[in-house]
Parts: sequence; C-alpha cells; structure tokens
Amino acid sequence: MVDLNKYKYAVSWSEKDQEHVGLCEEFPSLSHLAPDDVEALNGIKALVAAVVEEMGAKAPEPLSQKRYSGQFLVRISSTLHGELVRVARIEKLSLNALVAEHLSRAVGGGEVRIHGRKREGAGLTKVQKTTRGPRAKSQPKVQQRA
Repeated sequence: MVDLNKYKYAVSWSEKDQEHVGLCEEFPSLSHLAPDDVEALNGIKALVAAVVEEMGAKAPEPLSQKRYSGQFLVRISSTLHGELVRVARIEKLSLNALVAEHLSRAVGGGEVRIHGRKREGAGLTKVQKTTRGPRAKSQPKVQQRA
C-alpha cells in the first residue's frame, strides 16, 4: 500500500471559483474546492485516499519516491543544435554541460555541477544571430504551485 503522505499536494487560490483549490501532482485530474485552504488540503487528501483505495496496487508511485537515471532524449531542430554547439564552444563547455546548466536555471535550480565541480560564473555569452524568417516561439514559463 502506498503512503498517502508522500504524494505531492498543493493548495492555491482559484480566482475563477473564488475558493481555494487542493491539488495532487500525481493525480492531475483530481481537485477539491473549499472556502478555506486547510479544508482544501484535507479535501484533496481524502479524495486521493479514496481513489488510491479503489485503484489498489495500480495506484501511481509518489513522485517523491521515483528515481531517475539523469538521462533523457530531446529532439530539436538542426539549426538549434548548431547554435547550442557554437555557444558551448564559446563557453568552453560540452554541449551536455551547457544544456544541463540552462535546464537547471529554467526550473529554478541552484548551483550547476559539471563533472562533479561547481560551475562558477555560469552564464551564456551573448551571441549575435543572423537568422531570417519567423522566430521560434518561446517556451512556456514554469510556474510553481503555492
């Protein structure tokens, strides 16, 4: 049986509903509205408990318990790939280190370690681009739940 306290819960204000909404990251389709934040948290926890009981062994593992390999594959355009390689050379970094650094910053991560060492003065060198045609759309901002 899964430990319900290890699931990731969040409570925030819903302007649309004019109430607090309780959420559980492992169950994105579930929510609980309540006039009080404590009530919203207790409500989502009770709802998750009922769903987990119904699902039994098929209930998802809490995100806090998952272990990740640290590797994943990303498909990008050949143009972006070339730009990243060029910037990595300027920064005297491997492509992997450059991308890891920027991903860490994008999600609000702390220090970046490259080959076990802290990277000092990490920052992209501004590079002039000479591209034509439509610009790529910017990535959505990562928002943290309160």
